[in-house]
Amino acid sequence: MLSRRANISVVVLVVLVLGLVAMTLLTLNNSSGKIVSKFYVPYFLEELKFQQGSLEDYVSQISEVALIQTYSKLLISGDYVSPLRFSSDWDFYFSELHPQLEDNFKSMFLDNLKIENKKYSFEDEDFLKIQEKIQKGDFEFETFSNGISLVFEDVEFKAELGEDSEEIISLKQDVKSQVLFSELGLFSFQEFYDEKEKCKSLPDKNKCFEGFSNFIISYNDELRKFGFSSEKKYWIYSYEGNLKFEKLGFGFVIPQ
Repeated sequence: MLSRRANISVVVLVVLVLGLVAMTLLTLNNSSGKIVSKFYVPYFLEELKFQQGSLEDYVSQISEVALIQTYSKLLISGDYVSPLRFSSDWDFYFSELHPQLEDNFKSMFLDNLKIENKKYSFEDEDFLKIQEKIQKGDFEFETFSNGISLVFEDVEFKAELGEDSEEIISLKQDVKSQVLFSELGLFSFQEFYDEKEKCKSLPDKNKCFEGFSNFIISYNDELRKFGFSSEKKYWIYSYEGNLKFEKLGFGFVIPQ
């Protein structure tokens, strides 16, 4: 009786082993990527996923810097407002958002992204591939209410199955990055505009922009001027081209 049970156990074990072996001979296809290989090896898939994650971290890092440079330059220059008018103290009148703000933001951001990208030197083929795509603008870029997103479609990652093997496993995946204003302690230009409009009807202007955490806000009733100074520091280029780690400061006047 025990012998028969033992035989059944052996048969089940053999079937399981054969099933696992059969799985290794499959080609994996799914909606997010495609594996092109005779062998499905989880360990190497994890390695390829790690490569993908490293690239996404790199794109996010330089995108964050490029976003802050673009954001700060627009705020300080006043190029986000329309029409661009100055008070007697050379402060900007914030009447309306610039009609070409989104296009101008995109153009400035992509230029800053290329500048940041060129600061890094890699020997790794995957990183060189992404750097080339950035310089050529070969990716999808979108702006939305709370930030930006970048998508590099069908980037191919490869890994050898072993030193003595000519078999190569490859994975095609999208490399994605998203940077949010809120994660940086910042607010979109649309949010500034919407809050500025609400502020017009508030008798106590000191209650304006109360939800804008990370900013110390001052108000001059005589000049109708708001001043903003971030509590958090950022790497910002000065007009002289020097990179400084400092607070973001700007202001504007609400016209009557």
